[in-house]
Amino acid sequence: LDECRYLYDWMPSLDMFYSGMMDIERQFSFRFILDAVAKHRMVYNNEFFYGTASVSKFETDYVEKVLSVRKNII
Repeated sequence: LDECRYLYDWMPSLDMFYSGMMDIERQFSFRFILDAVAKHRMVYNNEFFYGTASVSKFETDYVEKVLSVRKNII
């Protein structure tokens, strides 16, 4: 999980996790990072970090987007 290195470097240790997450901005940042990790993995493992979405994929106002395969124009 080298993609998560920035999350591990930023996250407080377990004994300080509760006090480190008292700040709402820090909670949002942590949640958005988990959301990005989960969306990065959603194509090939749908059980990884289950339930980490910042916005549910079933929310009608926020449609989940997947990029199409790049076209070779050369």
